[in-house]
Amino acid sequence: MVRPDSENVLVIAELKWIALAIEHLLISRDRSSNYPFVLPYLEIMNRVLEVKNMNRRILEWNASYNLDIFEIVEFSNKLDAITGNANVNTKYTNIKEIWGWFEMVRTTLRVGRHLSQNGCETAPTNAQKMKEDMVATLADIDNAGKTHGGELLRAARQITKNCRQHADELFVEVKDHFGNVVEIMRDDNIEERGHRWSRMHIRRRTGRTRTTNEMAHYGALTAIFSNMENETYAKEVLSDVKDFIREIQDITPEEIRRSRDLIRPYMRKEMVFSDAKRMEILEDFVDLLEVGCSVEGWFFKLNFSNAIMTP
Repeated sequence: MVRPDSENVLVIAELKWIALAIEHLLISRDRSSNYPFVLPYLEIMNRVLEVKNMNRRILEWNASYNLDIFEIVEFSNKLDAITGNANVNTKYTNIKEIWGWFEMVRTTLRVGRHLSQNGCETAPTNAQKMKEDMVATLADIDNAGKTHGGELLRAARQITKNCRQHADELFVEVKDHFGNVVEIMRDDNIEERGHRWSRMHIRRRTGRTRTTNEMAHYGALTAIFSNMENETYAKEVLSDVKDFIREIQDITPEEIRRSRDLIRPYMRKEMVFSDAKRMEILEDFVDLLEVGCSVEGWFFKLNFSNAIMTP
């Protein structure tokens, strides 16, 4: 797809469009998530639906000009096979609904990534008012779970149960030495500061270009260390680890090699690195076809966006 043999400019453009579309679909599985975190396969299905619509428009345009480009038809069939799979659709619908509930809880808890109160939209919040908002949110999740039933009902009950069990911790009233209630910022500011602290010190030590790589290498391990004093984490996750240091030291080179194969089985450089720019380029190509413009300008934009055409 990336290095087509055809001399027809339109065919070359459509094959490169397919290659870029495939990259857009699968990159969530290969690249570590930014904040807020995403579920890779949920994101892939969201993108499949977007790409399927664009591919259908290309297919219809080709048909209107009596063009039969096999790869576009084949790509369309593969996308139809995914979206037409009943099991995939059921799982996708359920996970999307559950993820929506999770986001409702995050919104109610004022979860954000700001580092200070300067320029922050989130104001200090009254604990009682926040608790009332959470009660209403959990009631909505309960009702939605009862309406759907089955797996969604079980998920709704688990989410609401966990939140209610920790309500006393989440909405503790803070009082000054006179006994007056003080409104404070209630968010994940501390966790975010810790993440930024790690990035800052890695950048000072290694330079800007290696910061992301260092965070990807050691970010998960840092998260483990930060949770070692968490009673629930130690009980549920680390309970079967007898000697933490020895467990880390006993990893063999062969295990590391196998883990790399699992993490990125088809490692290659991206045609377009930026997610937003990639989607823009995909949409631009379809728009150019439909308005009858030349695709040469699209090639320029693709190359200008640091496209690297490697097999």
